Amino acid sequence: MAGKDPETECANFLRVLQPYNHTHLYVCGTGAFNPRCAFIPTAVFFKVRPPPPHLSQAVSPGQTECGKGKCPYEPHQRTASAIIDGELYAGISSDFMGRDTAFFRSLGSRHVIRTEQYESTWLQDAQFVKVAAIPESDNPEDDKVYMFFTERAQEAEGGAGKVLYSRVARVCKNDIGGQRSLVNKWSTFQKARLVCSIPGEDGIQTHFDQLQDIFLLHGKDKMSPLIYGLFATTSNVLNGSAVCVYRMQDIIRTFKGRFSHKEGPQYKWAEFTGRVPYPRPGTCPSSTYGNHLSTRDYPDDVIFFSRTHPLMLEEVYPVGERPLLVRVGVPYKFTCLGVDRVEAVDGQYDVLFVGTDSGEVLKSIHVPREQPGGQEVILEQLQVFKVEPFALSLGRKPVPGSAELHPAATLDDRDLRT
Repeated sequence: MAGKDPETECANFLRVLQPYNHTHLYVCGTGAFNPRCAFIPTAVFFKVRPPPPHLSQAVSPGQTECGKGKCPYEPHQRTASAIIDGELYAGISSDFMGRDTAFFRSLGSRHVIRTEQYESTWLQDAQFVKVAAIPESDNPEDDKVYMFFTERAQEAEGGAGKVLYSRVARVCKNDIGGQRSLVNKWSTFQKARLVCSIPGEDGIQTHFDQLQDIFLLHGKDKMSPLIYGLFATTSNVLNGSAVCVYRMQDIIRTFKGRFSHKEGPQYKWAEFTGRVPYPRPGTCPSSTYGNHLSTRDYPDDVIFFSRTHPLMLEEVYPVGERPLLVRVGVPYKFTCLGVDRVEAVDGQYDVLFVGTDSGEVLKSIHVPREQPGGQEVILEQLQVFKVEPFALSLGRKPVPGSAELHPAATLDDRDLRT
């Protein structure tokens, strides 16, 4: 393909690898700018005994399906996905040129649904990091899917469409789009800024705006995980990384708060002070709202408001309003994050495992102290790789054969044989 590198671009790079059930994985690859997907039996990965003859070659061209809306066209584009109740939720760049970043739901019996296309107030050059289902109540009709990403912010003062902000967004699992507007588009999509910054003595915040990784630490209450975020600076002057932690209740409170509004091209973003329609935009349809059993039953003013006001006014701040762990002016950046909760004599501690682009893993805990923000304690600093690592997350297992600088791996029929 003209203008493309045959080794690092024109191959089949895996970008989606999700467990579908107990027997199969759902896998999507770029397919040399022709994305394809397939169900692969997990038996082909076990070499304890030979697999049945019909599984010796797991995938043939006739068994694959179109990967558009599920997988990006080229390997350099960041993507995040999850299979939830048999459906694939994926944040990807969905066109050949990489200009249409979108959040899709596909694979199930329902019609494919996505974010509004080429609408910069919804998404602009989004780099997706994590997709996760987090229940909000005991009523499954309230269940929502959250996505974490970085994008070019329209509301940034003096730099609309140029400054990067980290985001958390959500949609209802039972969203099927509108009846007359937002047909087959998310009608409950909302987003808010995710802030990770260091307050300065002069009151000016130093922001870490490039989201790198997200780790959800679940406790006994599945509705209230702690959300650990790993961030990097976007400035050429200050090179640094940080880890911030967020409470789920703070995120929910933001989405139940005020909406942002922009009157026109020459106006600034401000609080929406008009009437918010009923049911409140972003609310999941359920029997609680009488005749509104589906998003297609929502009044036109609700759908219109959802389309024109996806951004919340309040921002989500971390616990303590400062990072747990910061590294500035060091010759490496944080790239991936894992967290484990351990019991000690004096209570519980969350142990952070932070990977770096220099091949190291930092093992750290946060010790509460009287001073604001407490104190970080580095327990270990291990050199795991002698060369540049390719793992994006400590929660994932990299596939051998990854491309340089990218976690996507090439895979053909020979790779699936035992």
